[in-house]
Amino acid sequence: MSNDAKLLVAGLYAYDNVLTHAATTFEGYDIFDVYTEPGYRLVWECIRDTWKNTEVKPTKYTLLEQVKILLNGTDLLTRARAEGQVTSAMNTIINIEEPIAREHTQVLLEAAGRRAAVDKLLQVHTLEDNSTGALIEHVDGISAVLGSVTPKRGVRKRPLEKKERTRLLRMTTRWKWGIDYWDTAGLRWYKKEIHGLLGPSGGGKTTNMTNIATRQLKEGRKVLIALYEQPLEEDVEQRILSNLSGVKMDELRDKNEDEFSPAAAAKIDAACELYVDNLVVLDMIGEKAGNGGVAELKAHIAEEKRATGFEPDLIIVDWLGEMVQRYDLLGPSDAAYRRTCEKFMTEMVQYKEDTGYSFLILHQTNTHAQSLSCAAVPNKTMSHEFRSFSNRCDSCSVLGTMNKSQQICWFIPDKSRRSATNDRKVKLNGDYMRFEDVTNEYEVSNNTFVKISAVVAEREAAAQVIRNTQEEGYLGA
Repeated sequence: MSNDAKLLVAGLYAYDNVLTHAATTFEGYDIFDVYTEPGYRLVWECIRDTWKNTEVKPTKYTLLEQVKILLNGTDLLTRARAEGQVTSAMNTIINIEEPIAREHTQVLLEAAGRRAAVDKLLQVHTLEDNSTGALIEHVDGISAVLGSVTPKRGVRKRPLEKKERTRLLRMTTRWKWGIDYWDTAGLRWYKKEIHGLLGPSGGGKTTNMTNIATRQLKEGRKVLIALYEQPLEEDVEQRILSNLSGVKMDELRDKNEDEFSPAAAAKIDAACELYVDNLVVLDMIGEKAGNGGVAELKAHIAEEKRATGFEPDLIIVDWLGEMVQRYDLLGPSDAAYRRTCEKFMTEMVQYKEDTGYSFLILHQTNTHAQSLSCAAVPNKTMSHEFRSFSNRCDSCSVLGTMNKSQQICWFIPDKSRRSATNDRKVKLNGDYMRFEDVTNEYEVSNNTFVKISAVVAEREAAAQVIRNTQEEGYLGA
């Protein structure tokens, strides 16, 4: 087992999601044997404890120093065995060019977890409280751990068998977003998915966010919004209330609630009463929070679930770049930014698999995309400092540069794993701060959006000039 133990501890250091699983699932279990694997156990404890306390792995140098301190505290007999294992493990962690495969790490972790759970079960007689209730609780806990590491028959499938084909090919009815241009574009969503929306700075990301959130509330679903750029106070709150109640934004702006008209107040009260239990907002700006990354997001959701039982169907992150920038352990380089983006996306992918929740993640387009004319069609690779953003999404849509005078821009569903899509043109309705589909009303002409009726009239006028010229030529002859 010594070589397996060495590879396991190296793999746990290499893969954050496997590390997280091990640190949480096997809390209180010795996945490295205390007698035969003391050195590997010391290395694992240093990695695990730093991760649990800071949500960040120790650097290789820090890890080595931590292990040295723990080694000095062990008895002489244990230290002799542990030192060799520590040296072997640290050489593997520090010098290995290609880490052990993630899948192999998971196999080794499953084996170690089963052995640790069995060891725990054999120690049941050591319970101080040997009452029936305590015994049942103890065994149930071990069974849960065994269930999380034992391979399930359902994982192994034969996709060519008739019975299995029938089960795998059944259609899942997927949900609409409730926004005309998202739905007409061909986009749908369901549980355990991640969807992305790219847009320019100040170009409609938050507007789409509030539109979708309120629409999903009306469909009876629960929504959680995590705000990392704009506080909930005033503007975002007004947009939510306007879209839920049908009260125009002009009736809400620059007013305290007690200054609303009686009619507006009545509509807002009625809407809030209907949906009050289905919407939670994490105000990461207004409350000076938001620097803890995905771990903080998960902690807030878990706390809300414990306190009220609330579990969201859809989690909306507004927006990924600001979430990354506020992460208090982020380094100053572009490479650190990209690595943190990738880390957060990986963690959210795992989180939605573990919980069944879905994500809509907003992110900003890059400076090149924002410098394009309104007529230019953007694409999914135009993501700020993170070109591979769409790779982690089930669908990824992009808002183009807005024509400021007309308030029109492109809405491009540039990636969808499950359906054909078509591009749309959308126009901002300032009365309610929501976009509306105007694809059939406008087309691109002379590098801008032009009313189709005007284009038709212009073409007809040009055709008439040609006809007149031909007639004049004929008459002259």
